[in-house]
Amino acid sequence: FSQAKGIGLTPPVEGEKVDSAVKQVGLAPQVIKGRNVLVILVEALGKPAASPERELFEADWNRPEWKKRYIVQTGSNHFAGSTTYGELRELCDTTTPYDTFDFSSVDCLPERFVRAGYETTAIHSFSASFFDRTTWYPKTGFQNLVFDNALAKAGVRACQGIFPGRCDVDVGKVIHDRLSRADKPQFIYWLTLNTHAPVIADDTLGTTRCTLGTQAWRFGFPAICRMFELHHALANSIDELVMSPELPDMDILIVGDHRPPLFDREANARFSQDRVPWIYLRAKDQPPAAKDQSRPL
Repeated sequence: FSQAKGIGLTPPVEGEKVDSAVKQVGLAPQVIKGRNVLVILVEALGKPAASPERELFEADWNRPEWKKRYIVQTGSNHFAGSTTYGELRELCDTTTPYDTFDFSSVDCLPERFVRAGYETTAIHSFSASFFDRTTWYPKTGFQNLVFDNALAKAGVRACQGIFPGRCDVDVGKVIHDRLSRADKPQFIYWLTLNTHAPVIADDTLGTTRCTLGTQAWRFGFPAICRMFELHHALANSIDELVMSPELPDMDILIVGDHRPPLFDREANARFSQDRVPWIYLRAKDQPPAAKDQSRPL
């Protein structure tokens, strides 16, 4: 669904200047200097343009407790196209589709971390064959690929949805275990799944009864309410991971792939049509990047 032009996710113009969260925060091995790094690309994490979506977003993604352990930066960047375009925007600084991109022509972010001595891992809760990720992920520099079958073996529960796969809220424990066992710095990329629109009402997702916002908002925009329930659960699981006292030092970049591709025009208008938010958590003893480009969400 999110690959279709018909719901408004128009692909970018090839060759246009890329505006990525990775570039805005200056994420690179020479800045990180051996620290573990986690990049989370969140499915349909849009930039709210209305209330109560703005307030719900802030409560989930700008948590005061994070400032006790991290230097927190927030901002937004331009997006165009669907999920795979968002992946290549952040990983390879390109607007070219994955099936025509010449990966040998660019040093993608995972490859740069490999050369800096990192172990690199990509995690996604869906099928390994979908959008040919088993072919092009390694071309970006990922040494380890963890998809639904491997996550199932690690105890991650099954979740339904428009694309049934593993439950995003369980993935943080897998990342925690990987970091705890590692004997070298880790670069981990996690593409989430469960908030892929349309978000259905389902017990495994916890979306059968939305309790967020006002009654009028829940009644008027049930699809948005269900999506925010899932983003809230995801944010809680990320909070548990990043605030774990056993977690080795790590920097975390959280960014949306594209706005929610909702089928209702009024619902779509409640999100920015061309920008997605990002949140960067930098461990406090990490020296700042050359230029702090934090900006309001």
